[in-house]
Amino acid sequence: MPPVNTLSPRRISQHLSVSLICLWLGACATSSVFNPYTHQAGPMRASIANGDSAKEAESLSKDTQSADGLLYAQEAGRLFQIGHQPEPSKTTFEKVINDYKTIQDKAVISLTDIGAQGASLVTNENAIPYKGAPYERILVHQFQAFNYLRLGDITGASVETRVASDLQRRLELKYADAFAKAEKESRSKNISDDWKSTPELQGLNRLAGQVKSSFLNAYTYYASAVLWEAKGDFNDALVDYKKAYEINPENQQIRAAIQRLNKRRSLPADKANLVILFEQGLVAERLSFNLTLPSFSFNNVYSLAFPYYSERNWPKTQVLKARSGQQQLGSTQPLVNISALAAKSLQENYPALVVRQILRATAKYQLQREARKSGDGWGGLIANLYNIVSEQADLRSWLTLPHTAQALRVEVTPGKHTIALQAAMLSQTQELDLRPGRITILRVIDAQTHLVTEVYNL
Repeated sequence: MPPVNTLSPRRISQHLSVSLICLWLGACATSSVFNPYTHQAGPMRASIANGDSAKEAESLSKDTQSADGLLYAQEAGRLFQIGHQPEPSKTTFEKVINDYKTIQDKAVISLTDIGAQGASLVTNENAIPYKGAPYERILVHQFQAFNYLRLGDITGASVETRVASDLQRRLELKYADAFAKAEKESRSKNISDDWKSTPELQGLNRLAGQVKSSFLNAYTYYASAVLWEAKGDFNDALVDYKKAYEINPENQQIRAAIQRLNKRRSLPADKANLVILFEQGLVAERLSFNLTLPSFSFNNVYSLAFPYYSERNWPKTQVLKARSGQQQLGSTQPLVNISALAAKSLQENYPALVVRQILRATAKYQLQREARKSGDGWGGLIANLYNIVSEQADLRSWLTLPHTAQALRVEVTPGKHTIALQAAMLSQTQELDLRPGRITILRVIDAQTHLVTEVYNL
């Protein structure tokens, strides 16, 4: 009878150590597993201020094929657009839209799919391929509409804004059900609610409380309504203005648009309509903090890394002032706070995230116990070091988005105008030829050191 091959405790420890090192190196290749995404996004955000956004977008091409390819493609599409490159932006956003279609039938929030996520069980949340957030998906269609407008295709733009509007209506039903289910599953695990009382999460709740939903976006509905008006579809325009008003009833621009369409379903032939859309600032970044939670399987507690948004680091909201010659046109008014949408999205996902983190910590602890049992102590030491280093919060989100989106609409005398724009310390002028009975959109993007403008004649 051939001898049975056995491994000594020392050999088991060595094999386990090698396995952990291989897993570590493999996870490092998965972009954000050990390198926080906020660090990676630094050059992207800086490129906007430096005027190199299109060049930075080109450098992201290899990353769009990674596990976080959806996220990098969103960043690239936005950066191309800020750099006045509508064709590559359009192509990039088409990839993003197709990626979202691939994952759209999967659960919005899942507590139980972690077992199928491979390396994430013994690394961190960043090992799970990025699937985006509903508010991000809606903004992809919004920005794609702008690409079509830049290319002179108002019909294509209208299709994208309709998709964005319809998507919000569908998600309103689907997401509420999924969130309620996640809350119920979290309670079934008998997890104490003490974690909700930490200063970081109380602050997150206050920031998230600025919006009613993580994806309902008055900016999208407002822009859609403007396009319907330009095409003469005044009934559809009124519907979308009313949806925008439901989301943001304090915005006077939306209220005025509804009152105008209730009085007349046409654009005045002797006036030109100027709509200024202002994308202000940069969206808030996630930060990391440690939260102590109990184990499901062992009489242990774990210190785990979680993401949050900080009130102290919250971006400031600034409006854009406009004038034509000596005529003050007014100031933009916020339609949506995108940073608040991001905070709300994170808040809604916390019940599922807490459960996944506890499952992950339990698996890591079990791995460490087995390593200690294996013999010479090296396996346990390496496992312990690995657990410490691999404990990274998921800081991924679309970080080249604006902090807020705002609007101003005025009727002016047709003809040539020099529009002076002022946002805090930034200023710029834009030459416009405004036509009677028509709408012109002046889109202004706050690039931190300067203003980027695009003109869409509808």
